[in-house]
Amino acid sequence: MAAALASAARVARARVDTRAALSEPSSSSATPRGVRGSSRGASSTGSRRGGARGGGRAPRPRGGTTRGGGRDWPSVTLGDGAVTFGSPDDAMRFFNRLLETSPVDEDWPVAGETHAVLLDALGRHPDARDKMGDGVATFRVSLHPTEGYRSFVATRVDGTAVDFSLRKCVDAMFGVDARQRGGDPASALTATISRAESVAMTLDLVARHVDEFDRIHVAAAMHRLARLAQRDNNSSAGVVPRVRFGDDKRWRDVVKVARDMCDAGELDARAHASVVHSVAAAVDAGAVEMTSTGVYDLLTSLERKTPDALEKHSTGVEVANLLWGFAKIGWQPSRATWEATERSVVRAARNGEMNAVETSNVAWACATLGWELTDDAWRALDLSAANCAGTMTPQGVGNSLWAYATSGRLPAEATLRALEAAIVRVEPELSIRDQAVAWWSFAQLGSVPSDRCARSLERATRRLARSMNARDVCNVAWALSTLSPGLVPSVETLRALAQAERRLAPAMTPSDVAGVMMGYALNDVRREGLLAISGDDTWRALEAAAVRCAPAMDAAHLGGVMYCYAACGRRASSNSWAVLERAVVAVAPSADASHVAHVVYAYARLGVVPGRDAFDALDAAAARTAGSMSARNVANALWSFLALAATRGAPLPRCYGALWRAAGELDTRAMLDVNWCNFFHAYLIHAELIGVSAVGKKGVGVDVVLDRPDAAALVDGARHFPPWLAVDAEEAWTRNAFEEVEVSSGHREVAEALAYLGIGHEMECLTDDEYFSLDLYVPAHDCAIEVDGPTHFVDEIVVLETGDVGRVTRRTTATELRDMFLRKRHGRVVTMPWFELDECDTREERAAYVAGKLRAAGIEL
Repeated sequence: MAAALASAARVARARVDTRAALSEPSSSSATPRGVRGSSRGASSTGSRRGGARGGGRAPRPRGGTTRGGGRDWPSVTLGDGAVTFGSPDDAMRFFNRLLETSPVDEDWPVAGETHAVLLDALGRHPDARDKMGDGVATFRVSLHPTEGYRSFVATRVDGTAVDFSLRKCVDAMFGVDARQRGGDPASALTATISRAESVAMTLDLVARHVDEFDRIHVAAAMHRLARLAQRDNNSSAGVVPRVRFGDDKRWRDVVKVARDMCDAGELDARAHASVVHSVAAAVDAGAVEMTSTGVYDLLTSLERKTPDALEKHSTGVEVANLLWGFAKIGWQPSRATWEATERSVVRAARNGEMNAVETSNVAWACATLGWELTDDAWRALDLSAANCAGTMTPQGVGNSLWAYATSGRLPAEATLRALEAAIVRVEPELSIRDQAVAWWSFAQLGSVPSDRCARSLERATRRLARSMNARDVCNVAWALSTLSPGLVPSVETLRALAQAERRLAPAMTPSDVAGVMMGYALNDVRREGLLAISGDDTWRALEAAAVRCAPAMDAAHLGGVMYCYAACGRRASSNSWAVLERAVVAVAPSADASHVAHVVYAYARLGVVPGRDAFDALDAAAARTAGSMSARNVANALWSFLALAATRGAPLPRCYGALWRAAGELDTRAMLDVNWCNFFHAYLIHAELIGVSAVGKKGVGVDVVLDRPDAAALVDGARHFPPWLAVDAEEAWTRNAFEEVEVSSGHREVAEALAYLGIGHEMECLTDDEYFSLDLYVPAHDCAIEVDGPTHFVDEIVVLETGDVGRVTRRTTATELRDMFLRKRHGRVVTMPWFELDECDTREERAAYVAGKLRAAGIEL
């Protein structure tokens, strides 16, 4: 800090003849809080910003008044000779620099020069006795708790703290009348502008004094107009903005003056950044349009001059205001401007010149503009965020996390821990958007928050769920699903989300419905809750929303909804399914490979044959996208079409051969075991259950069932079986069958019942060809026994004849296929559903149940 003080002191001691050369705005623009979401302003392209517009007037002399009005000020020395000021402007420049560059909430050493200077200055304050009390122990710089601006704070010896204005101290030092700044017309005009209470009053001041404006007046006027517009228009949310001045001649005049000053190089870094920020804030408030006269030309000039302004002198305040402004209106700076800005970010962050608000705003702006920061810039932001997280507001924490997530950059470990600790600290103040953004960011980064952070976010979610909108609920649901299984939310959190989803379902958009339903599909814990009886109300609400939104859904949304039906094992009512199927026909021509695979898989998983129009639409879509399908998509599409053909008698589509050709063209080096297994399962269905075989242990050449209407498709598919089916795919399948050993409590109960009945049996054994694993096997009767848990069934919510709502439970298509394969290998196959076993409370009851099942299969006991 001593070095910073010495540097500032050298500036203060420099005596120059032209006092205006030392002028700085009396106070910096309050750094705005970052706002998430898309920019309202139009993005500027390279062609639009190719160069400065012609036709502007030549820069003119500014009024003729210099700061200080030419007055000969007496020198003032503080801190036992540490610094000497030649004018009020010299003093304010020194203190502003000290305020902007000092670390936040760090006390200056009592024995240091800074403490002595501030103690002398505070002693000149008009209310020094009240401010100092019984004495001052330490000084520091702190942030306003809501607005985020910096201020000097004195901590008294009794432990109480108070902020104070150095402007009042400086006025008292030099005998300046605070109302008129000692006869300084320029300072008086700045003060008058800053006190203007309305847009009309400010514009009147512009009309009367624009010819006298210097850079500080321009920045002050534009800043005041923007702030007043934000105040007036934000208070009328949802209606047409009450304040508009983009086409007002007085606004055009100040815009013109700002552009002339910019072109002439008269705007320093602070004024430059303040003007950019003010224009962006006015545009965001709806008071000005990007197309308003002069606005685009002004921004073009400002952007072109940014490198020069930043290189001369800039602090974290200027960099943050500048970036926020460009990001808010979506203005993409040139490479030269960006490189200069990035250098300033690195310098300010490394020097500790950015406070919490400035750090989060810089990160937010870079992510919003889509800039790819260098590693040096990221390291600098990591350092600043880690240092400032302890004082960040809830929105600042959310903006910082959002910036990292949007940029696809995982924060450094220390930074991530600091941001997580900040979430714990601000938990009671987290807003709906803050907690939703935090959840989304952790999920996007693939980083499970610490236990303390997750608990804080969950408490905030439960507290806010009743007031969330559909988008926020969707974001939280998606995040919880994405972070699974590393994060297991509490039952209370899931219940609060489900209640919010039921409340919001009637107003959900297609995107909301798809997002929420995919949240259930991808999260085991949420899916289990939805499948329980207690989840029926939530499902009915979501299904009603899906049916309502189906006509407006695009392929991605519909694919997500259909996939949820499949993953959750829920069948829609016939009327609901008819609506969804009409949507399938509508979106199929624009569906991509994953959308097609999701929809076809849903039909197959639920055992529903598409109607003729839907079947033809999916056939055409699969043929169109086959070449771009991933291994997973090709395998799912093949399995789905084959499963429906084997279990429901559906014809194979014309695209069947094209799908096998696409499989043969895949890069097998990236193939996962699950992909190999899915392909081999599809082949087995083709070879054993439909009628055409070509390779594998069961393959005996091509045996075509000629009387099938899809015989041509069958033959086409068989001719394009990839050679790896008989090697890699088969090996993966048999290995999976060998390793897939999971003995459930139901298995053990049936085994105990068999033993009680005196029936010899084996548990978890393989079929002779090692293709399938059996839960239990009774050798004496060549009987395979399968104990089927909840995943082997799908549920349909129906309205019973009594008017009550009930469930109809059906086996999944995959379970039906398993039994078909087992019947080809064993004389008898007996299945025991979990819900039937659950009704047996004693060993005797279970034994009687098992005996009845065996007798029904023709086994004499």
